[in-house]
Amino acid sequence: IKEDYKDVLDSFKDLNNSFSSNGRNKDEDLQQMEEYLNLQDKLSKDDLVLQLPIATENGYKNVNLIIPNIKKGIDKNNMVFYLNIDTENLGEVRFDLKVQGNQVCIDFQTDNYDSILQNKDILKDGLNKIGYVLEEIKPNINHR
Repeated sequence: IKEDYKDVLDSFKDLNNSFSSNGRNKDEDLQQMEEYLNLQDKLSKDDLVLQLPIATENGYKNVNLIIPNIKKGIDKNNMVFYLNIDTENLGEVRFDLKVQGNQVCIDFQTDNYDSILQNKDILKDGLNKIGYVLEEIKPNINHR
């Protein structure tokens, strides 16, 4: 399994190197991949990490989703997720989502936290539509 895991990581490196930068800085792309690989080293073998490329106007961006301790399964009444995305307008944003019952608490990190707080009603409405309540959303300024 460990060799398969290394092969997957090597494939991510190769995939990252094969993308056309579409005007973006290759060093920036490589730095993001290196940060992701460093994160992988810190994670438990029991954590599930998904890195999903998404198409943007300027090429590709990655969404990283981490589900800690996946071997225990996902309890819809007690969940923790970590989400990291590099956006065009906000730059890199990291979210820590904690769900207890239908209550959602979110800590986030970004250089542009005011924009997220000003638009939290969009997130609140989206969560309400799927049966969840946004209990709290706050920037984690001390973590950066």
